[in-house]
Amino acid sequence: MHEAELEPQRVRVADMRNVATAVVKASKLHRELNKLTSQTTYKSRMRKLKEELKEAVRLTEIAKICADRV
Repeated sequence: MHEAELEPQRVRVADMRNVATAVVKASKLHRELNKLTSQTTYKSRMRKLKEELKEAVRLTEIAKICADRV
């Protein structure tokens, strides 16, 4: 294969890696949030985790859109 033919594949692999990384991060945040939800303290930490989870989900959606375009 020529270098020009490989470039779109490299971009797609990078996009897919970004999606996977964002999904793992969102999963970890969601798990931690669920753990903290059962506790009545750490409310500020819960709020911060919710925001981080929203951001991770948003980034996952963006990465998916980018991966689908290639």
